[in-house]
Amino acid sequence: MTVKENTNNVRSVLAKLLAKEDITVQHGNYSTAFFDVKSRTLGLPIWKDKGKDVYDLLVGHEVGHALYSPMFDPEKLPAPHSYVNVVEDIRIERMIQATYPGLVRCFSSGYATLHAEDFFGVRGQDLSKLSLPDRINLHAKLGALSNVRFAADEAAIVKQCFDVQTWEDTLAAAAALHRFCKEQAQKQQQQQSQQQKQQKQQKQQKQQKQQSDRSEEHTSELQSH
Repeated sequence: MTVKENTNNVRSVLAKLLAKEDITVQHGNYSTAFFDVKSRTLGLPIWKDKGKDVYDLLVGHEVGHALYSPMFDPEKLPAPHSYVNVVEDIRIERMIQATYPGLVRCFSSGYATLHAEDFFGVRGQDLSKLSLPDRINLHAKLGALSNVRFAADEAAIVKQCFDVQTWEDTLAAAAALHRFCKEQAQKQQQQQSQQQKQQKQQKQQKQQKQQSDRSEEHTSELQSH
């Protein structure tokens, strides 16, 4: 058995122990880790030079889904799955670290490493331009490292997302988050429409004034003759 194969085997055993069941663990060329709650399959990417803490973070996170996330019908979710996943990640990461306190340092160090390598793809970006779900996700995983800020009118929904305790709480918060984002998008669209209308009116008024000025100049020239 090679060193790589032995390392993967150790990670597989660790995942099974933490999950408290004989889940299937697969190692492959995945972009990130995942857990299929239906097939009970945990997928781990084969990354080079990421360090032990990153892999312990990935295992801990996905085992959190194995332990705490129930099976669900995507068609019956009260919000898009991406919204549900953002909120559920907050819940299961808090719960897995409470169950296995030894993972707390791994999560902190692992996310710091991923952030330093720009795993989340936000380096150089204006974070205020990111969607609210993306900012919540960054803040949940990176904490102060993310340097994420929330507007005053976002505070209540952000608190609801971070306060979830049960799966039902997750669904309620995801639905509220989705509804809030839709309302904000509608408001922004209305504001843009109003601005465009005002700009059009201002342009028309400017053109009318220019025509009026030219007419007055022409009248003045005729009278001077």
